[in-house]
Amino acid sequence: MWEYSLATGPLSSFERWFDPTNMRRIAEYPTLSLTPRIQGSDHSSECYGNPDVEADFLHSLLLAFPPAYRPFAGYADRAGGRAESLSRSLNRTPLRSALLTYGAQEGHVLLYEMLDVRTDFGPLREHYPPGHGMTFFNASCMTFEMFEILWARKCADRCRSSDTIRYDALELMMYSKAMILVDDEGSFLMVALPTYLSVLALERLIDQAAHRARLPIAMSTLPFG
Repeated sequence: MWEYSLATGPLSSFERWFDPTNMRRIAEYPTLSLTPRIQGSDHSSECYGNPDVEADFLHSLLLAFPPAYRPFAGYADRAGGRAESLSRSLNRTPLRSALLTYGAQEGHVLLYEMLDVRTDFGPLREHYPPGHGMTFFNASCMTFEMFEILWARKCADRCRSSDTIRYDALELMMYSKAMILVDDEGSFLMVALPTYLSVLALERLIDQAAHRARLPIAMSTLPFG
C-alpha cells in the first residue's frame, strides 16, 4: 500500500528558487512536502495511490485554510484531453475559468476561481488527477483577472518547455498567502506565508486533513532552516 513521507523546510529545500540573473534566493517560505512511497514489495495495481483519497485530502485541506482569501485552482495537462473536458464542465457553471496553451509542446493550463470551496471543488474532483501534468491551488490575495494575466504572459512565451511549468506555478506564491501543488509523480508541496500560517499550524492542518481522508503519513520531519 501507499504511504506518504512528510518533510518540512524552506522552499529551496524542495525546489530551485533563485533569481537567474544572480543565483540569489528570491524568497523563502515555510514548505511541507508529502512524497508517496510503496510499503512492502508488492507492486500490483492495488498498491497505486488512490485518487479519491488524495482528492478528499486536498478538499479537506482547502476547507481548513483560514478565511479571507480567494481560492484559485490550476490544472495542467500535457497529455491533453482531460483539461479540455474539465473546461467544458466548468462552462456549464457560473465559475470563471480560462483554458490556456502552454509552451512548445502546447499543453493545456486550465485556471478557475472557486467561489465556495465546499461545492466548487467538485468539477476538479471528477477529473483528478490530470492525465500527465499537475494540479495546484492558490489561496490568493489577487483577483482572478490578475491571476489569468500572469499565466497568459507565461503561456505567451512559446519557447517554454514542460519542465518549467512547475517553477511558473510556484512563482505565483509571491502573490499568494498559501498554495498547494501536486506534481505528476503524486508528490504534494504545501507552501504558506508565515503571517498567514505558521509551520506548526500548517502541519497540524495537514495532519487533520490526512486523518479525515485516511491518507497514511509516515512522519520523517526535517528541521526548518
